[in-house]
Formats: sequence, C-alpha cells, structure tokens
Amino acid sequence: MNKKYKKQIGVAIAAVLAVTSVANSAGSIFAQKELEINEYDVVNNEEIEEANTEVESLEIVAEKPLESKEEIQSIEKADGDIVIKDSFPDEEFRNYIRDNFDTDGDGILSSDEIDKVDYIDVSDKSNIQSLKGIEHFVNIADLFCDGTGITNLDVSKNTALEFLNCGDTGITNLDVSKNTALKTLRCYNTGITSLDVSKNTALEFLYCSDTGITSLDVSKNTALGTLYCDGTGITSLDVSRNTALETLNCMATGITSLDVSRNTALLGLFVGGNNLKWLYIGENTGLYVSKSPSVFDLGKIGETFNIVDLFSGIDLNRIQNITGANLDKVTGIVSGYVKGTPIQYQYDCGISGQGTEFLDVTLTMPKDESSIIINDKLNKVYDGTAVELAKDNCTITGSTGVISFEWYAADGTLLPEAPTEAGNYKVKAILAEDENYKGAEIEELFEITQAPNQWTKELAIEGWVYEQAANTPSAQAKYGTVEYTYSTTEDGVYTDVVPSNAGIYWIKASVTETDNYKGLETKLSFTIKQAASSITINDKLDKVYDGQAVVEPQVTVTGSKGAVSIEWYQKEETTTKAITWKKLAAAPSAVGEYKVVVTVAEDENYTGLAVEQEFSILENKIAITTPGTGEETTVAPAQGVTGVQTGDNTQAGLWTMLVGLSTGLMMFFTKKNRKEEG
Repeated sequence: MNKKYKKQIGVAIAAVLAVTSVANSAGSIFAQKELEINEYDVVNNEEIEEANTEVESLEIVAEKPLESKEEIQSIEKADGDIVIKDSFPDEEFRNYIRDNFDTDGDGILSSDEIDKVDYIDVSDKSNIQSLKGIEHFVNIADLFCDGTGITNLDVSKNTALEFLNCGDTGITNLDVSKNTALKTLRCYNTGITSLDVSKNTALEFLYCSDTGITSLDVSKNTALGTLYCDGTGITSLDVSRNTALETLNCMATGITSLDVSRNTALLGLFVGGNNLKWLYIGENTGLYVSKSPSVFDLGKIGETFNIVDLFSGIDLNRIQNITGANLDKVTGIVSGYVKGTPIQYQYDCGISGQGTEFLDVTLTMPKDESSIIINDKLNKVYDGTAVELAKDNCTITGSTGVISFEWYAADGTLLPEAPTEAGNYKVKAILAEDENYKGAEIEELFEITQAPNQWTKELAIEGWVYEQAANTPSAQAKYGTVEYTYSTTEDGVYTDVVPSNAGIYWIKASVTETDNYKGLETKLSFTIKQAASSITINDKLDKVYDGQAVVEPQVTVTGSKGAVSIEWYQKEETTTKAITWKKLAAAPSAVGEYKVVVTVAEDENYTGLAVEQEFSILENKIAITTPGTGEETTVAPAQGVTGVQTGDNTQAGLWTMLVGLSTGLMMFFTKKNRKEEG
C-alpha cells in the first residue's frame, strides 16, 4: 500500500475491508482487500500530499478445495450443529426436516433448532425409506412414522419418547428398551417377530396386532390400560398383574386358555376366532365378552329345526292348528318361523271321560346373540377435528339392525356429538336387534392427547424510525392465538406496551398452553432508528473587510435537543494546489475564504448533524477608471472610510466613490504640476 503523508492526518478515516473467497482448481483461496477512504473534509491544519490507494492481494492456501456450499457450511457450523444434507440420507425425510425445522434456511440445524423439535409426524409418507438422522432429536416426545416405507427403526437415542406409532411399515425388529418414558406404542401390521416391553413400565397403550410375535410378557406393564395383540401367533397370555387393563383384544390368536378374573377394571374382552377351551371371568359381571362360537355355542337353533329333536317320541300326526310356523308332519321339520315370535299349536293327547283332550303348546324360539366390535383405534392427538367412527369400521355378527353411537365424557356425561377437545372419553356402539338376533353393545375408552405445537410462520418484525407508526409483527402457530409483548432486553420484563423511543428492543411471540396443545414462545430483536435532525444557517456571512470578526450566524435546528456548536475554518492552498481547511480558534476578521461548520449532537431519538457554509471576507479596495485613458486603478479608501466593491449603488457606496474620485484627481494634478515645474 503506497500512501505518503506530509504529516499525520488528525481525523478519523474509515477503512472498509471486503474479502471475497474463491476456490480455484488448485484449492487456493484468494482474499482480495479493498480500501475505501471516507474522510471528513475537515483536516486539522494538515496536508495530504498523495492520496493514492492500491489493491493488495493475499493468498491463503487451503488443504483441499471446497467443492460445495454444504462443505463450506460444515466448516462454519458451531459445535452441536449438524449439516442437513450429511445427516439425513433419505431425500423425502431430509426435505421434511428442512421444511419444518431449518427455520433460518441455511441448510444447517443449529443446536437451538434441534432442541426445539419435540415431535415428528411423517405418517403415510410412503416415499420415506429411512429415518436415519432421527437420533439427533433427543427431545422428541411423539414420533409418527406409520404408513411409511421404512424397514428399520432405531429410537435408542430418543429417550424422551412418549408416543411411538410405527405401524403399517416394513420393520422387522424394534428395540424400545431405552424408551422408558414410552406411554403409547403402536407397532401393528409390521414384520416384527419379538417384542420386549419389560423396560417400558409407563406403558398405557400397546397395539401389536397383526405381527409375527409368538409370545408377549406384559407382567412389568402394570399401567397398561389397552392391549391389542389380535392376529398374532401368541398361544398364551398372562394378564394377572395388569389390574388397570380396560380393553383386551386377543382375537384370532393361538390362545386356548385365558384368565381375566383379576382384571376387575376390564370393560371389553375380544376373544372371537380362537380355539378357546377355557375362559375364567370371575366376578367381572359387567364385562362385555365377544362371542366365540367354539366356546359359547350352546347349540343355537337355526332357521329350521326338527321338533322331534326337542320332544322325543312326539307323534307328528297329533299336532294341530299350528301358527307362527310351518310343520312337515312327515319329517318333523319346522320352518317359516320368526325368532322371538311364539309358535303355537294344539297337541291331541287322546280321549278321556270328558272327550278328546288337547294340550295348548307355545314355543318361543329365542333370538341368537349378536356382537359388535369397534375396529378403529380411536386414541388420537388433538388436531381440532372431532373423533370419527364409521359404521363400516365395526365388525358385526348376527343382527342386521341399525348401528348408532353414543359419546361420553370421562365423568359419564352423555355428549351431544363426538368430542374434539383433549381429554378421556368413552364411546358406546349400539347394534339394534332384528327378527332373528338380539341387539348388542360395546364400549371403548379412548383419549385425545395434547398436541405438540409449532410455528407455521416464524416471528418477524421490521424496525422503524422514531415518530413513524410502529410496524406490526407477524407470526403464526399451528394451534392457538399468538400474543406479542415487548422488552428492552432479551431476558427482561415483557409487557404489551409497544416501544416508541429510538433504541434496540426485543419482541416475544407466545401461545398459551391449553389442554389441547402445548404453548410456544420465541423472541426477536429489532431497532427503532433515530430520526434525522436538520440544521438551517439563516445568515449569509460574505462581507467586505471592516476589521470586525464575522458575527456568529443565526441557525435553526429541528430534531435533536443535543448541544449546538459552531466552528470556523480558513481555506488554504498548498504549492501542489491541494486545498485544506485550517481550524480557527475564533470567528475570522481578516480578508480570506472561510467556512463555518454548525454541529448538533445526537440525542436519544434524533441523529446528530453537521452542516457548513463557505463565505469570503473581501479586500477593502475600490476600482477607479481614469477619464480619458480608460485605465483602471485600485485604491484603498480614505482613512476612516469603509471601501465597497465597484457596482455598489448604496448611499455609502456613492459617497465612497466620490471620495475616491476626489483623491484620484488630486493625485493626478499634483503629479502634473511637478512635471511642469521640472
């Protein structure tokens, strides 16, 4: 850098250093430094002989070329941060992570961004083949990956997990031994062949239906309230320690013996489709049990029956006046009856002393039992919509009657419609009877749990200038109303008062937690800038030398209430024609070129400002043209007379011109007389 100064410059010079990094084919990084001088015109009686600047280059050799933006980001990231591209190999899952959690869009998940992730929902995203990278989210409480294309799932690092739904996937192995906080596990319709839940002592809901498991130990899961293990290869099940169990579905398994006598909280038991030989219910008189024909069939009568089987030795020819059915007196087959409607006839008992004796017989064929099973799993996370239960999602045996539903709150209050809000509920599915079958009912308990929340639009606010209208912040949450408060510091007290003075402030967007969803909170700093001040110099300071110092001008300042100062400078020209300004201690009085600088200091709400005005103090001389010759002579005015410039037509100017003219004429005639005398 070539800079020469006669003397050190006594003012501040701002240098802006711009560095541009480029990777060449050899892997070198070049930094180009550019110096820009932005100097205030005022120099304290100093000179700049040269102000040339040159560009220097600085070469830094990297160990290897940087080939991509992600590689540069991986170098720049802080400890605990992760590069999204490197950590999530599955493109679909990577896009989900980027779109939902990379709030600043830089391709890096900061430790702060990671810590805020408390749930992941990729349900039914069938294109997702891998959840690799999920181990980074150690704070997630809810994971929904059901209906995806994954075949492997590692949740060993997600120790805060409370809800896991990995059903309808291709996973063949599931280790939840590290997830001791787990309350709900849904791994139905998967390829897993074994399941160890002995470490999950907080487990309340377990759905492992339609899997390849052949044994299940739930002895450690004493909080278990709902267990679905239907459609598995389980051959035995011990639920004697699960005293909180309310619903048990072990249909279509290999279980042949089941004891639920200790499960006094049990409300619904589904055992249909099993080769159950022994079922001990005990004192659970209020328990609903789905009927399994191989166990509960006591020889139900079908649409036809043989009356001889009911009354051995009956003489078919003695049956007369039958109503409510048809009787084939050759075979004894009774048909055409309606279950529940009496079949009546008279039976000829023979002749007595009173004549022929007839026995009036009434047969009532009892309606067969019906059953109704709710196939839907109604537990859900709050989403603002009502629970749905379609009639088509109920399995019916027996009656073809109408199906209806009743919804109840946890305290037993009948609700007018299916619930929407978070809480514990019960649904009763009711099957009406028909001609041949009794009606049936079933109850199922379910829960709408509190939903995690997230920002769907990040907090944003543009600062403004003092005295302008305040800008409106914007933010949007998945659930709840966003409220805004303000503070002078990040950790200070926040109020709903919008700041008005210039300065740096913090705004907090928050959503209050409810039973339905979790709360949210985020903060952002913004600036109210100072408004601009203005200065007007009301007086023109140009004058003719009169021996008096220039009078300080009148100025008008708007905006800042800061101190106002006035400084005087004299223009000087060096031998190289460079112009400098010399600061004066007081207002000037001598002939010369000057400028005045008026400065107002900034205050809290307004910027400071400096304005200047150049002016001249002219030499006090008169230009006189000699009559007859046309020559112009400059003379000083008589002593005690203030000179004015040619062209001044004021009264004082005319007087000065006359005095000057008289003086000139006197000098002319004096010179002439001396010449003649000589």
